[in-house]
Amino acid sequence: MLAAAVCGQAHAVVTLNVKDFPAEAADPYDIEVLRPDDFLLDLLDLAPVEVTSVLRAQAGSYRRAPRDLHGLLDRLDAGGAPQFAAEFRRRL
Repeated sequence: MLAAAVCGQAHAVVTLNVKDFPAEAADPYDIEVLRPDDFLLDLLDLAPVEVTSVLRAQAGSYRRAPRDLHGLLDRLDAGGAPQFAAEFRRRL
């Protein structure tokens, strides 16, 4: 995945598996390795209206659970972004 990020001239890799992307491997290519929680929190700070709009649209597009915003936040919480889910709920 780091090779793909380098070839694609990515600025960051978002992964739960940060141990496979040590700083000594990513730093020479100026690629930041972020956990999903950190990435989503950054997005929320930078573009709160857009993040809210996207999450509402995503939740509304599901045919099965989660079919609402709170259910989607529960999934994000369980899937590796608990701080984001908590912060988004706080802002509701």
